Amino acid sequence: MKRVAIIGAGCSGLAAIKSCLEDGFEPVCFERDDDIGGLWRYSTTSKVGNGSVYKTCVINTSKEMMSFSDFPPPQEFPMFMPHRFVLKYFRMYAESFGLIKYINFKTSVENIIPATDYGLSGQWRVTYISGDGESKTEVFDGVLVCTGHHTYPHIPEFEGLETFTGKYIHSHGYKENVEFTGKRVLVVGIGNSAVDITVDLSHVAAQTYISTRRGAWVISRMGFWGLPADAIANCRFLFKLPTSILQWCVEKMANFRFDHEGYGECELPSEEIMMEDVQAKREAMEKTYVKSKRHTLQCFWVEYMDELADMIGVKPDLWKLFFEDPKLAIRCIFGPCVPAQYRLMGPGSWNGARSTIKGSVQRCLFPTRTKLLPKNATGKENQSLYSISIPRHLHPYFIILFIVFIFFHLCIV
Repeated sequence: MKRVAIIGAGCSGLAAIKSCLEDGFEPVCFERDDDIGGLWRYSTTSKVGNGSVYKTCVINTSKEMMSFSDFPPPQEFPMFMPHRFVLKYFRMYAESFGLIKYINFKTSVENIIPATDYGLSGQWRVTYISGDGESKTEVFDGVLVCTGHHTYPHIPEFEGLETFTGKYIHSHGYKENVEFTGKRVLVVGIGNSAVDITVDLSHVAAQTYISTRRGAWVISRMGFWGLPADAIANCRFLFKLPTSILQWCVEKMANFRFDHEGYGECELPSEEIMMEDVQAKREAMEKTYVKSKRHTLQCFWVEYMDELADMIGVKPDLWKLFFEDPKLAIRCIFGPCVPAQYRLMGPGSWNGARSTIKGSVQRCLFPTRTKLLPKNATGKENQSLYSISIPRHLHPYFIILFIVFIFFHLCIV
């Protein structure tokens, strides 16, 4: 049995362990801390090289969109989970699939180099220091690096910073707002962490300012009909529309609130083709996102996931799905593109994928339904906001939109 070294026991590391087990490999995971969770394991102190979250941190991706493809989150969990719920979800995943026993805790990987016969074996030499301080080297058939990229803070240089008498820190080192009580605070940047921390500080600081070198759109996590914005935006139908129409829709939504080759299972393309694809992706990213270290990993969710899924044979066949289960096909097209869609067919397909997809909206809304609505005069429950917002006489238009989607799908594919 081939052995695979996995560096890190965060969400990617846990998924890597499970995938190795499913495909007949022996996973050996190295985690330098004493617990799983990586970035989402809250600590009162921060350490350079480790991920860090603050006490009030809430994930900005809805629970359905961030979930493992074959492990839906509990419906009673919040729509947007605080860090403690994210960690609890990871623990449930690890315990459900028996992953903990494959993790070597308090073990730090020091070096990874090709084996002396790498040209023939493709193996790697991994040197690590175990919990007792002993240095060891082992040979593995593969290495998966799952250490994340939110570990080293970058503080920009400002003129006069060396003479500033106040305190300045990076968001990596921010934990609570208590020490800023009654102070005037400037938050530099307008990313997700900056906005969250600004709101947190505003509760105790005398005055809170936020600065950015360029303009920005500030959009709520919540979208229409009480659903998460990412569950609405990451929809196959939208990404099959012409770019001009999609941009128009996004602008309208933004203004709505503010008015302004693995191991033989698939064949890799040639290096030349891969480099051309990399260059094309970079050019597209440069046109779409601002140039910064943080935005190097940005992408469009549906397009990127479909591209990866197509490579390994798990991209949903919408035509086949439409004839087998029309209602499910419509959910896959017009509903949130949840990870379970990539468990419907192909390698690693999962029998629970259909029910997970069909129940995704219900699980999103469940924690918000703290009160039961009274029944109306007809004895039926009151209409949902969705049915009120979209009258019955408009439903045929959704059928027309579906036909348009199929047309664009055929033209593009």
